[in-house]
Amino acid sequence: MPNHSIEELTAKIEELHNRIGILEDVHAIRRLQHAYGYYIDKCLYDETVDLFAENGEVHFMGGIFRGRAGVRRLYIERFRKNFTNDKNGPIFGFLLDHPQTQDVIDVAPDRKTAKARYRCNMQAGLHESAVGRTRQW
Repeated sequence: MPNHSIEELTAKIEELHNRIGILEDVHAIRRLQHAYGYYIDKCLYDETVDLFAENGEVHFMGGIFRGRAGVRRLYIERFRKNFTNDKNGPIFGFLLDHPQTQDVIDVAPDRKTAKARYRCNMQAGLHESAVGRTRQW
């Protein structure tokens, strides 16, 4: 077994500590994205808005919704109002699926920033037994 200096062992511990931190960061990002998909599927729009930072933004259908107020305008004032008649939570007969797939997550070596990309194939529909116009998309 080779002899290692205290400095070498300390450096190795620091390297491993950083690598574990990056793995934990990737897991936290993945968990956040999956929570987003789950909340959207369940029409939990208040909880969805809470996932965003104060300076977060959403790019949707050619528009950019900036800050917590912009995110709220999209999810609460548009989606919740149109899809669940302003109810936060699932409604009878409304199916909404947003599976989060093909994640590519890059955490900077200094762990101060990260970028992630996900694919989402949305499926939605209103069953004929539900109140409202039957539709699917």
